[in-house]
Amino acid sequence: MKVSKLLNDVEKFLLIGEDVDVTSLSNKSKGCKKNCLFFCIDGINNDGSKFVQEAVLNGAVCVVSNKKLKVNVTQIIVDDVRSCMSLIAKNFYGNACDKLKIIGITGTNGKTTSSFIIQHILNVAGFSVGVIGTNGVFIDNKLISEDLTTPDPIELHYYFKEMKKSNCDFVIMEASAHAIYLKKLVGIKFRIGLFTNITNEHLDFFGNMKNYSKCKLSFFKKENVDEAVFNVDNAYGRLLAKLNQIPNITYGIYNPSNTFAINIETSFSGSKFFVNSLDSIFDIKTNLIGEHNVYNILGAISVCKLLNIRDEYILKGVNTLLQVDGRCNVTKLNNNNYIIVDFAHTPDGFEKILGVFRKLVKGKLITIFGCVEYSDTKKRVLMGKVASAYSDYIILTADNPNNTSVFKINRDIKAGFKKFKNYTEIEDRKKAIEYGISLLCKNDALIILGKGGEHKQLIMGNAIKYNEQEVVNNLLNS
Repeated sequence: MKVSKLLNDVEKFLLIGEDVDVTSLSNKSKGCKKNCLFFCIDGINNDGSKFVQEAVLNGAVCVVSNKKLKVNVTQIIVDDVRSCMSLIAKNFYGNACDKLKIIGITGTNGKTTSSFIIQHILNVAGFSVGVIGTNGVFIDNKLISEDLTTPDPIELHYYFKEMKKSNCDFVIMEASAHAIYLKKLVGIKFRIGLFTNITNEHLDFFGNMKNYSKCKLSFFKKENVDEAVFNVDNAYGRLLAKLNQIPNITYGIYNPSNTFAINIETSFSGSKFFVNSLDSIFDIKTNLIGEHNVYNILGAISVCKLLNIRDEYILKGVNTLLQVDGRCNVTKLNNNNYIIVDFAHTPDGFEKILGVFRKLVKGKLITIFGCVEYSDTKKRVLMGKVASAYSDYIILTADNPNNTSVFKINRDIKAGFKKFKNYTEIEDRKKAIEYGISLLCKNDALIILGKGGEHKQLIMGNAIKYNEQEVVNNLLNS
């Protein structure tokens, strides 16, 4: 494809050199090949222009940068390389996203579960659906990639092209704060935007809650989203509902809203409640456990009402979804014991999941968790505080420690324990789980937090194959 064609919708640029043909895109110099277009992206610690010579040697015939470089290939000079990359990737893959109905979900917690509830409802209604999020990229329930929560634009628009080629009617994608900040979503128009909540997270990157929330809320602009759904039991959701100019509906449990739930009952086998959504009544009997999943269901129902999905399909979709991989997955053992695997990795996530099972568990609640390398110290302390408030016993272990000492991370977590002494530290996560299972007595539950449905553990720069539920199943069957 000619460079001039790739520049459609790029508003300000300076083209230096010939209008060459481009057959691939890359933002990594080592990934360049013959006739490639290379994006010079500045990282937190790196100047992207340092890699341009390697990119050219590997076959790049065009370079996008925010300054003129000393290279003998075509150059495109722009103010914002990241925004330009999103638009060029969109053009390169045939503007596939414009031909898809895309639902974007943003918020700290609940994005993945909400996306799979919506997907299942749409499947029941007879639609073909693509999903892009934390658990991977799926086309009609088939996993095609394990990528970032929101992939980089080059990969993202390739997936859109594949989904269009597979005749997907809808795409449901998680819109992470990093993706919004790094301009990965520029050029994509969302049919519906769903806001779940904003709680303490990613302050290592954003510095404070003001910056983090501002980034999340910036997703809801007229140029990005046609219609929106807001959780008004979250303060930021109420702010959006009050001030946002996008046509929207709301959901909640405790505040007046268009979609709400009453008579909520939850147990180890699921939840029961009634929903009123825009005057449609649903008798929900779901496998999903806890109030946090009631919110996920309310948001999903609201989205599907805006999509004019028939009530019978919404009800059947919610009530027949078995579970979401890595989200509150419960295994029942003899002696009335339970093992729960969940992705919760924030103080708010801990509060919700541990709060649910503290009420359900008749015996001891044993909790296993760690914290990722890149989290801020404050988050680790708060996770320790919440876990120690709900747990009878805690096993601290590794959770993507990468190049940081697990015991250094645990030291920060333990600062939140205060007088709580019922804990141990086992660095090897499999051994920690094995020990946790050995502690179970009648009516006890073991809850394992942080990894959820992930398929790797980052240790010393290496992505080691690892899946929590597989580990649990293997230990139970050994």
